[in-house]
Amino acid sequence: CFSSPGCLTHFPPSVPKAAAMDADCVRITRRGRSARISIDVSRRRLVTVKDVSKVCDGLAQVVGKLRAQDAGMNVRLDRFDLSQNGIGNCALAALTKALLHQHAGVPRVLLLWQNCISDAAPLLELLATGRLHQLHLSGNMLSEKAAVPLVVATVLTKRLDGTLAYPFVYKQRKT
Repeated sequence: CFSSPGCLTHFPPSVPKAAAMDADCVRITRRGRSARISIDVSRRRLVTVKDVSKVCDGLAQVVGKLRAQDAGMNVRLDRFDLSQNGIGNCALAALTKALLHQHAGVPRVLLLWQNCISDAAPLLELLATGRLHQLHLSGNMLSEKAAVPLVVATVLTKRLDGTLAYPFVYKQRKT
């Protein structure tokens, strides 16, 4: 399973493939007994299922280290930036499967713009969780046929309490 041959043209041949995940791409914000993880692995030429699996394995290691420090810590994946990589349909399916089974869960923000995605069906399961608040897919190869189910799923997604998840309304904090 490979991406479209013309899809990787935005990578100049001189740009080497970067490491799938390193310490520079992970940011952890702690507040009490909760931790929010943000990962930026954009522009790293993560094209194959194996590349995406390495990133998800790295995420699992980060979560494991946080839980080893405090077993009761609430760890959530807040932001996951995989933009400008050349990710195709098979890698997207692997990513979706991994996120649904990760202990950090579905991210609040998922950036997948400028990849090679033409079939967004795997994203329907992520949307169904009601946890995904922002999904960026511009610059991919989605047809109208592929986009319509995403829009319908977005409109019909409900939170755990049964209320509609979209449009998402931020609650104002008391000052």
